[in-house]
Amino acid sequence: MRALAFALLLTVGLACEGCFQSNTLITVNGDGSGTLEQTLIFSGAALIQMRQVAPLAGGSSKAFDPFSEEQARQAAASLGPNVRYVSSTAITTGEGLGRTAVYAFPDINQLRFNEQPPVPGGVTIRSKQLNTEQNIRFVLAPQPDGHVALRILWPQPTAPARGGAPAAIRPSPEEIATIKETFAGARLSIAVKPSGEIVKTSSPWVENGSVTLIDLQFDQLAADEAALARLPGVRSVEDAKIALSGVPGVKISTDREITIEFIPKK
Repeated sequence: MRALAFALLLTVGLACEGCFQSNTLITVNGDGSGTLEQTLIFSGAALIQMRQVAPLAGGSSKAFDPFSEEQARQAAASLGPNVRYVSSTAITTGEGLGRTAVYAFPDINQLRFNEQPPVPGGVTIRSKQLNTEQNIRFVLAPQPDGHVALRILWPQPTAPARGGAPAAIRPSPEEIATIKETFAGARLSIAVKPSGEIVKTSSPWVENGSVTLIDLQFDQLAADEAALARLPGVRSVEDAKIALSGVPGVKISTDREITIEFIPKK
């Protein structure tokens, strides 16, 4: 997630009270093929507000519908060449409504995946501090010993020089209370699961054969008011690392590159 993922949550969250959950699992085989499964859940209030905001941001209020199978099908083209829509299922939970969609890709090296969740009509989220338009890149290569090496390259947010950025203003208790209410229940997670045995990885978060790249559970972050108060001062990845270090419910790899080495399943 890094600095730009918090900026994403801030930008989207302020537009949709009750907010969203976005969970993505990328499964990759030794030959580079695999699947991408994404679950998006929005509260009823969030859906109403996002449809209202979409036309103002250059999108279409009709274009955003997490319950539309047609939109899930169309999204395959944006994920890279020859990515195929497999299936999708509308879901209803206590948090809201949404859809789980599964896509198959032939080559992870050509996968185009943006860490920001979809927003109405394909509108790109930008702010004066950070630009989140770039995609995560994947580079997979077989090794001489039969292992497979996967490199995950994060997009770097474009941020103003420190000298040109305004000084951060510590939020008031009232503002912190508003932020907590706005982001209640919000979650953003991305994980990669190699098909086979993981030999080593530079990520500190490995569980049940999956490597967590991002997992931000905002309710837990919001419980740490000291960390919450530091976030307005985030202007870089290093800032984010310091601001969020040791916060429960926050798993963020701030390295420019994450590596995973695995023995592919026969």
